[in-house]
Amino acid sequence: MSNELDPDSSDDEPSTTTPPDSRPPSPTNKRRKTEEPTSRRPSLSTNVTSACADLFLSERYSDILIIVEDTIYPVHRNVVCSQSEFFELALRGDFKEAHEGLIHIRDETPKDIYRVLYYLYKHDIIQHPSDSHTRTANGEEKYNGSQKARYALRTNLSMRRLADKFGIPGLEAMAVSLQLSNLKALGRDYNRAARNPELYLESIVTLASDLALRIYRQSEEEDDPLREQAKKMVFRLLRSAQMSAKDLKECLPLQSLIKEHGDFALEMMLDVLGNCGPYKVQRETVKHRGT
Repeated sequence: MSNELDPDSSDDEPSTTTPPDSRPPSPTNKRRKTEEPTSRRPSLSTNVTSACADLFLSERYSDILIIVEDTIYPVHRNVVCSQSEFFELALRGDFKEAHEGLIHIRDETPKDIYRVLYYLYKHDIIQHPSDSHTRTANGEEKYNGSQKARYALRTNLSMRRLADKFGIPGLEAMAVSLQLSNLKALGRDYNRAARNPELYLESIVTLASDLALRIYRQSEEEDDPLREQAKKMVFRLLRSAQMSAKDLKECLPLQSLIKEHGDFALEMMLDVLGNCGPYKVQRETVKHRGT
């Protein structure tokens, strides 16, 4: 038989030979085929949002390191530069940071930078400590409502400040939105606080005034939405509480608000007069003159 190719042969017609049936895999073979490839595959994200979140503090594909004190955060240029003007400018062109892939932040705390990065990757803000820090071993709350309210305010005000510093408009918008919701909720909480004194462990008016004072001290802009909402919250609680002159004088945060911010004092007076009504004010004046 010759091994040379037959010039008259052709591959135009398919072979009619039927291959034999393959043997069904044994249980051992089947398990090996399904388990081994899966164990070798990396965990993949199902969408862009989860893909970005999964890279938070991950060294996978990281091309930048952010150093804050003795803490090092691995980050990804595409994630941080696309959302922050500061990182975009620092990591482009001939800047030292762009060539070395290192950014030193010396005037902020690791905790605050962690929160900024958390937002850039997960588009969320951690307003409160985790349950492991806020609950005892028995599951009881360590912090009361006042402590939680102050913690959330500190966090959101810090994020608003850092959003302005690092040029992250989305972070500022979220911090303001979350804090506005917190202030509105507290303004509606007078009755619940009156029924449950252990909820805040202090006068809710004192708490609200303290939060408002912190907001006023951070921003001098009269059209600041947080200032506006904080003012409304305090006025609403004052109307609900119907505090005496003595109680108002002993509310130190409220007194500081009045002394430090003349616009607040003026609007508080107008709110009081507007809700008393002209007849009541006049009647009290006449009564006072007659005594």
